[in-house]
Amino acid sequence: ESKGIGTRAGDMAAPLTIFFFSLYLLVLLVGILGDGFIAGLLGSVWVRRRKLPPCDMIVASLGTSRFFLLLLSMLNGICILVSPRPYYSPFLFYCMFFWDLLNLFSFWFAAGLSVFYCVKITTFTHPFFLWLKQKISGMVPWFLIGSILVSCVSTFPFIIHNSANSTWCNNSGNRTEVDWKTFQSLKVLVMIFIPMSVPVLLLLISSILLATSLRRHLRAMQHHGPGLQDCSTKAHRRALASLTSLLSFYVWYFISLVLTSAFTIPFDSSWIWLVQLATFLGTTCHPLLLTWNNPKIRRALERRLHHISACQTP
Repeated sequence: ESKGIGTRAGDMAAPLTIFFFSLYLLVLLVGILGDGFIAGLLGSVWVRRRKLPPCDMIVASLGTSRFFLLLLSMLNGICILVSPRPYYSPFLFYCMFFWDLLNLFSFWFAAGLSVFYCVKITTFTHPFFLWLKQKISGMVPWFLIGSILVSCVSTFPFIIHNSANSTWCNNSGNRTEVDWKTFQSLKVLVMIFIPMSVPVLLLLISSILLATSLRRHLRAMQHHGPGLQDCSTKAHRRALASLTSLLSFYVWYFISLVLTSAFTIPFDSSWIWLVQLATFLGTTCHPLLLTWNNPKIRRALERRLHHISACQTP
């Protein structure tokens, strides 16, 4: 009788798994298309003109890192669905290494975008802010290179831990399961919380500074009539809306990564895809919002859609 109950539960889990996994793939596909369009558009301009505005350089780097991150997540999810046990193989273990590396790239580039918006829009008169406002455009390429180097250095614990545990090559026995849980605990502290908390903190500080600058600016406008300062107010509010959405998406993603790593879910469970869907929802929504808020990208998308519709018209 218990065997019959288990069989019925497995029969019910299969359609649920397919449903959640289909939603998971759909969400990732939306993010891949959005980030791929942004990276392809700005990347082609970068290659053709050999230069790109500093803000667009960060956006292109962010779109590229997220494109490969979501693509790798999709391939990894397909491998888990097809065969959960080989997830412990060295090949997929190194896929996790590149996945964590791309995650760090994405967090640092998002932090760089928020800092750039903050410095360019805020109206603080502190000498450091005035100096940074003049120099930040030239510092963007060095920031991108530094972010890549810091991310690579942050993944060293992953390599050290992998070298010290040869049992990853073993696909049977309790030892592998124990090592997996031990690795998960290490990953929460070293691979996620510590390296990613720094760019998340930069995101938070940038949003707070921009909100403070907007509040001071609105107070100053109470003593002056409307005029040119309205443009500054609009710029403040647009930038604050962009930073707030960016902060919300990445804080949600950061918390989800920590929780899913701390509390493991069996790979053969249907609910793992619902959890993954909730985890990646913010990062797939952001490229859509970024496309809408960036006039250059939005116009390029409208031209592409108009061209496609014109080609389909008989």
